[in-house]
Amino acid sequence: MDAAFAAARPVIEAARGRPGYRAYTWALDPFEPGRVRVFAEWEDEASLAYHFAETYKQMGEHFGEVPGEIIRDVSVRKYLCSQSGAVHDEQGQPRLDFLMWNKDCVSSDTEGRPAEV
Repeated sequence: MDAAFAAARPVIEAARGRPGYRAYTWALDPFEPGRVRVFAEWEDEASLAYHFAETYKQMGEHFGEVPGEIIRDVSVRKYLCSQSGAVHDEQGQPRLDFLMWNKDCVSSDTEGRPAEV
């Protein structure tokens, strides 16, 4: 897996340098061996479209070169979220106001339930 991450570094760095980039990272899941979690946040749809047209293509080419015993399954999801804010209030208590599942944060898996990341 280290070799796959090392080989992916140029693709990850390219995504992080794109216009509209807010966050982009790959991380190994410490509780599920072999699972990689990818998190990306883009400023707007145009930035995401640029990422898909440029860096995403490079990523596909990279994964095409990774041996099948390393990558066994892929699940890619995107989300549209209209709200963000602090987790804690002024007293340090967790806020529940919009952190519950609701229609404002939807996944491309639109079966009426949150999709697994």
